[in-house]
Amino acid sequence: MAGFNSLSSLVLGLALGLGAFIPKASPAVELSVLTEIVTATQPIEVLVVGRVPGAGPPTGVSSIEIEGDTIYLVLEMYSSSSSAFRLSRLFEVPPLEEPGEYTLALLIADAETGNRRQVASSALPVMGGLEIVVVRDRIDGIDPARLALEGFTTLERQCFDVQDHPILRPSRPVGAFVGTAVVTVEFSCGCLGTCPPLGSPLRKEFDIDLIPFGPWRIDIVDTTGQLVARRTIEILPDQPILHGGQFEIEVDWQDFDGRTGHAGSAVLPTDDSAVVHFFDPDNWELMVKVLDGCAINGHYWVFGAAATNVRFELEVSKWETSESWEYVNPLGEFSPAFADVEAFPCD
Repeated sequence: MAGFNSLSSLVLGLALGLGAFIPKASPAVELSVLTEIVTATQPIEVLVVGRVPGAGPPTGVSSIEIEGDTIYLVLEMYSSSSSAFRLSRLFEVPPLEEPGEYTLALLIADAETGNRRQVASSALPVMGGLEIVVVRDRIDGIDPARLALEGFTTLERQCFDVQDHPILRPSRPVGAFVGTAVVTVEFSCGCLGTCPPLGSPLRKEFDIDLIPFGPWRIDIVDTTGQLVARRTIEILPDQPILHGGQFEIEVDWQDFDGRTGHAGSAVLPTDDSAVVHFFDPDNWELMVKVLDGCAINGHYWVFGAAATNVRFELEVSKWETSESWEYVNPLGEFSPAFADVEAFPCD
């Protein structure tokens, strides 16, 4: 009996010792929502990380299926019975139809059989969203940009007011942003009589001065500092200014129906080049550049090229001397490239 006990102790000891070498279970797959504000009006970014037991590498085929209040993230992977593949994949869920409590579920689809199995899930509360809408984003250095908050109120936020003077922080918080405009909203119901019902649609417009030109980040926060909406907008000058403010470009156009207008910047000008549009910011019409040729022939050079046959009058002005250089393209003629290497004498 004593020998049996010793043998049992030996087997138990070996088992306990080998236990340290038995691989532990693979960590579960995690679903992380990267979107700072999960609303029904904006896309939702979901990062999937972790190990999937019994799976090989993904095929690259993925999809998103929304059924009721469940959002299925479907990823096709190759079968493997002996490995746990490390996974890192970003899904972008499109805007949802309405706020509520949703469930995120990751489904692994077998690339050969098509069989699916769920390997992860998490809760996703989606709030009634406030969206920042650009009503007018082109300013000439004096007029402010006009934005609007629109969307639906939530249980805690039935009514709100935008403060008269938004806070501007002209810093570089992230990447190449010129600055951040922080607009504070007061979520308190000041209506007379019966307040709007929960989920009521709302729209509130406000002006905001965004100078200097460039990409701005717009943050809408409540009085507690909580972020409730965010977007970025590109503020472009109506009249491109080159070489640190030395030269200004103005373009007036006329189409075949007799309509006239003033061209605006299609993209943010560089120090020596500008691109303008006539009818639509996405439809670029004319590129103009002013080059410093002072070291070569003592003049600034003007080059240009257009993709249009409407009439346009181009004027390049030098602020310090009030000199100007002009070019006119007649109506109905396709504009050729043009150049003048003696447009402005250097000082």
